[in-house]
Amino acid sequence: MPLTKRRFANNLYALRRIRGFRQKTVAALLGHKRTDMLSCYERGLVLPTLSTAIKLTLILRAELTELFPQQHRNLERELQAAVSALPKGARRPMIGRQKGDSDNDCFGKCGEIA
Repeated sequence: MPLTKRRFANNLYALRRIRGFRQKTVAALLGHKRTDMLSCYERGLVLPTLSTAIKLTLILRAELTELFPQQHRNLERELQAAVSALPKGARRPMIGRQKGDSDNDCFGKCGEIA
């Protein structure tokens, strides 16, 4: 039987074992009746939905970047390249929009009753 290649490398299996959870327990906490999907997540065959990924961070007491470090690095590189390719002026400074800027605070000026 050929081995399947992990498309989405992750630390789910290792962290689950370190935290002392059985696959069946984590699957139940995720709301799954069987362990099939959790097994697919752990083997890197499928990425979990955002909701499931957040649940996994809570169950395993880990950051998302700790669970999926390769995806984090790939996305970080992708975004750095995209930001570098932006034309000049595409990133406007937030002048006058910073929190606490009283000169541009609408509540300070607009909220006054004359």
